Amino acid sequence: MNQWQHLHTLSHWLRRYREVASVAGLLYALWQRRQWMRTRARAAAAVRAGRFMEQCTFLLVNVEGMMKDANPASTVSVQTLFSRTLKSLMFDNEKMVELVSQAAERATPVAPLLELGSDAWLVMANLNAHLMEACCSRGHVAAACGTPVHVVEFIYGLVNDRTTNSRQQLRVYVIRERDLRNLPEAKDLDLRRCSFKSAYSVLRIMAFSYQAPALYHNVLSMTSGLPSGMGRTWLTFPAGILCAL
Repeated sequence: MNQWQHLHTLSHWLRRYREVASVAGLLYALWQRRQWMRTRARAAAAVRAGRFMEQCTFLLVNVEGMMKDANPASTVSVQTLFSRTLKSLMFDNEKMVELVSQAAERATPVAPLLELGSDAWLVMANLNAHLMEACCSRGHVAAACGTPVHVVEFIYGLVNDRTTNSRQQLRVYVIRERDLRNLPEAKDLDLRRCSFKSAYSVLRIMAFSYQAPALYHNVLSMTSGLPSGMGRTWLTFPAGILCAL
């Protein structure tokens, strides 16, 4: 009889355990979901506050593709070249990361270019190194092999892009020097797309700050005559693919 009582008691506690376990599992799942929602809310708040600046995107702007009479099916006007984390962008130099982060915090929608002080040329040199690696390897190899190449001058600007509604983030806008020097007026462009409007807003500020050098053939420096946050580079392309730019 005692054996049956023990079995009955054990069966009773097993039923109670199943009931409690299911409730406990449901409560744990609800708690986990609440924690996940809180994490997302904090991340969203950080984005809205402008603290999401760990990623930097390089964008190539083709102004001709933004013209009202351009064929949108035949060109990409605002092309993402590549993205880097800020740490990798500065080659793991913590002081440079801090310099860029602090400058980004000071940027405003009307002044998005980063004010980097006397160390601006170091930051621009790092950006140029990434551009060379990503865009010029084929051109340099072609030149070394004796294949015809084109060397094109580009201007790039490092900004904390606060013109977008989605998030504020570091961007490097890359544009041909001749396009920046002769930037069209807004009335001549199709700015209905947010990416076009955002890019043009930044380019206008870059064009306003840019002054073409008087002696073009004597320009040798990445930052000579340029405001802080802007740099100059010469990208090399095999002659056959220049039409893509």
